[in-house]
Order: sequence, then C-alpha cells, then structure tokens
Amino acid sequence: MDENMISLDPIEFQFKEELYKDRIDFYQRKMGLIETIQTGTSQLNGIPIAIGAMDFQFMGEYGTLSR
Repeated sequence: MDENMISLDPIEFQFKEELYKDRIDFYQRKMGLIETIQTGTSQLNGIPIAIGAMDFQFMGEYGTLSR
C-alpha cells in the first residue's frame, strides 16, 4: 500500500550516542523490513478492506511512518 514511503529523520534525533538514522538502517537490514508497520488492501467477500500488521521486533517501537 505505501511501498514507496521510507523512514526519515528530519530532526536528526540521537538515541544515547547513536543516530536514529543508523538505528533505522540497522533494523531494516536485520529484519528485512522497511518499517514497523506493513499495510495492504484487499477484499473480503467482495467488501474492500485495509489491514495493518506491526512487528514490534523492529526497533521495539513504532517507526517514524506509523506515528
């Protein structure tokens, strides 16, 4: 659904002594995911639906897109 969206760090947030951007990069490589939440659309018995599934192992929190 939002496959072209990517996480950004517009305020250059730093977590302890590590840049948030570096944490995002690390977890994207480790998990093979772009973001905490994966979304999609489909139909169920002809009814349009939207779904979102979150993987809390991706940084253990919401990513920047899901806020």
